[in-house]
Amino acid sequence: MFANRLACALLFVTTALVVDGRASCAQAHANGWFLPGVGHVYALRPGGAVASVQTSNRVTYAAAMDRDNRFVLVHDTSTRSILKMDPKTFAIVGTLCVDSALSSVNAVQGIAIGCDGDAYFTSAFPRPGVFRVRGGVVTTLFAGPPFANGAGNLSIDVDSGDLLVTDPPFTKNGVLVRLSRTGGTLSTIGLGLDPRYGTHQDVRTGDVFSGTCCGDGQPSSSGKSLLVVPKSSGLAVTYLNDATLIGAYSARPDRASMANPQLVVAAFGTQTVPGSGGVWTIDLATGLPSKRTTVSMGTTHAAVPIHGRDIHSVRVGAAHWLVGLRIPAQANRQWIAGFGVSGVRPGVSLPDGRTIPLAIDAVTYAGLAGALSPIVSATTGVLGAEGGGVFYVDLRGTSLPPGIVLHIVVVVLDPAAPLGIALITDPHALALRTG
Repeated sequence: MFANRLACALLFVTTALVVDGRASCAQAHANGWFLPGVGHVYALRPGGAVASVQTSNRVTYAAAMDRDNRFVLVHDTSTRSILKMDPKTFAIVGTLCVDSALSSVNAVQGIAIGCDGDAYFTSAFPRPGVFRVRGGVVTTLFAGPPFANGAGNLSIDVDSGDLLVTDPPFTKNGVLVRLSRTGGTLSTIGLGLDPRYGTHQDVRTGDVFSGTCCGDGQPSSSGKSLLVVPKSSGLAVTYLNDATLIGAYSARPDRASMANPQLVVAAFGTQTVPGSGGVWTIDLATGLPSKRTTVSMGTTHAAVPIHGRDIHSVRVGAAHWLVGLRIPAQANRQWIAGFGVSGVRPGVSLPDGRTIPLAIDAVTYAGLAGALSPIVSATTGVLGAEGGGVFYVDLRGTSLPPGIVLHIVVVVLDPAAPLGIALITDPHALALRTG
């Protein structure tokens, strides 16, 4: 076990390794993508095939993997609920919550899961604001200004674990705000967005990509197919102006560890622009878009990596968290976790072009040496038959200054893979609090 831990430590902290000549892992999400659309939901399978089912008004603009990374959370106006859908069969397998706030087609603009295991959603109307779901109970997290006219898209800030929310949802000059998971702290971090649809953060840079909507991005009108909010300036600028990709409803970065990083884009489609809509990818090195596939109704509203939340955490008590792993494509393989409190940038560049998205610090070294026990119950193990694993972070009886975020990255090992690494997860931000 010590030899395995030492080997992984070397992979985390050195780039002076010799690549053995095998082809580099593509490292993209291996289980395909879930895509809500107009009266349909679609699944882009790993081989490129598209499966779909008609849903009438069941799914609107937002979707997300659930807390345990098993099912997709989707919005159903007919039952005023957020439902759990099996991404393989499209069967409804359960209900996350039922509430009057979910009665409108525009009720859910975004869905996300926080580091304590709670679900969150944003609503435009009939009840504008940001809401938390805990144990099936919906509570208002934040309402009123700046969300008096509705809250737009929602995602999780990889740096802080807080919520990133756009506002207001029906304008072309919106703002991006960071909202604490308790609803008590709000700050503006971006300006000039089209906030009706997807905003997603690039782990590698901290920049936020912002989609455009309904053809608003046509070059003939605004010249904006896709916007980006640089972390350095906070002011949205045009990232892409393409004559066919005329509306990027959602542009989501694929795995941050990829040697060739890309965005997966759910796009607006219209018969007046042949080739528009469907699913696209954008090469982040060149900025060039490529059409992946079309869909029957043209438009897709969001792109959710199926089983893409490899790491999740649940607060099981004061200063005590369960950290779960679920990586189905890597079942029965050894995993090793890396920890840090210095953020995710710069990551560690590997010789085959991949990146471990974690800033190496003393906590990283302590974890790889097995010195975080008993605070961390395990730093390595073997994934189960369904790719599952679990360990605990236990800070009971300790005292920490506020604002510390523990970032967790898991490396899955396979002797047959390049550098012996089959998979590198995206970082998971666990905001620590001892109260």
